[in-house]
Amino acid sequence: MKKLNITIFLILTMFFLTSCVPNVYDKTTTEPTTTDITTVNFQKENVKISDKFTWNDYLYIAEKYSHPDITLCDYFSTYYFGTEDNQNFLVSEGENGDFKYRLFENKKVFITEYRGDSSTVTIPSVIDGHEVIGVTCRFDKSEFLPNISLKEVTVDDGIQYIGEACFENCMMLEKVSLPQSLLCIDNGAFHGCKALSKIALPQRLNCIDDSAFFECGELKQITIPDSVEYLGSYAFFSCSELECVKLSANVNQLHGSTFYNCSMLSSFEAQNLKQAFEADFHNTKIDIDSLVKNGTEIK
Repeated sequence: MKKLNITIFLILTMFFLTSCVPNVYDKTTTEPTTTDITTVNFQKENVKISDKFTWNDYLYIAEKYSHPDITLCDYFSTYYFGTEDNQNFLVSEGENGDFKYRLFENKKVFITEYRGDSSTVTIPSVIDGHEVIGVTCRFDKSEFLPNISLKEVTVDDGIQYIGEACFENCMMLEKVSLPQSLLCIDNGAFHGCKALSKIALPQRLNCIDDSAFFECGELKQITIPDSVEYLGSYAFFSCSELECVKLSANVNQLHGSTFYNCSMLSSFEAQNLKQAFEADFHNTKIDIDSLVKNGTEIK
């Protein structure tokens, strides 16, 4: 009898444990989901930073370490900072004039520091004979000290990536010229550029990451080209003078608080927006009901 009781106990224990193991093949979930890799449909074969770190190499790392969003911005930043597998592509560092830079194994450079104090800056696409593909420096004085001298920036053609917080708190920045080569504007790149009243986004731009234009209080209208496939959360948060937005036809999802507190926003053109949150349009003049009638699911 004792052996029978032990046997029954073991069977019940095994049943309980197996019932608690999640089914990895069950795709139904009530939890927030990350970006589905299969939905990223830009021409990745034309976007290769290096033979040693292709888009497919990035996808492997992103899946393995559960990157929250599969984006071109994340591809560039993963290459720049190195992967979780301790791959580091940095070769050397150098400087030229007001700029410091890092040279990578692909013989291309990222600008990492600006030491000037000019009101007008041109970011070169070639330094010491090396092609510049990205700008990762901050132009403010420090994280807590804004740049009040910089008023005009020209980013030379050839540069593909503007890094995180690059122009954050450049409070007097009024004019920015972006190249047609630009693919990515990363997290907070123009955060707090309160004097920036207009900006033309290039036709190859693919990714505008979280908080990219956060609190650009003078920005009045924005056309997001159809090349853009990812528009991050808080991207235009509290752009209080923003009145008119034309959304990329290839952005079909907003990720939360995208246009939050854009109190003047009354014109919003979106061809294929399938999903958004109420917070994306909080304190705007956009009629949520009209979005729903046009096929947008509001969460």
